[in-house]
Amino acid sequence: MVQERRQHFRVTQLFVGQWHGGSGASHVRIGDLSAGGCFVQSLAMPKQGEPTSVTVVVGDRSFKFSGRVVYLDRIGFSVKFDPISESEARELDERLAEAAAR
Repeated sequence: MVQERRQHFRVTQLFVGQWHGGSGASHVRIGDLSAGGCFVQSLAMPKQGEPTSVTVVVGDRSFKFSGRVVYLDRIGFSVKFDPISESEARELDERLAEAAAR
């Protein structure tokens, strides 16, 4: 049995966003999102371990996260976010729950 390692509520849904790192920047789609990280769907590829920032729109609010690229895939890459405040994580979780209910 595979043990789930994620610690945060996650929504697998398309969100509009932007990515910016040392390797470049572009408008992207976010394929899944939680307070701990996200999967960025992008043809532009950063390097694994690269510091990066991701801005994503959830509902009527824009969230900006900093973090590191932890996984590369042919259709995008995963970013693990730096720790965020409890209040920001709570607000993101609330908006993600609303998005998932639609």
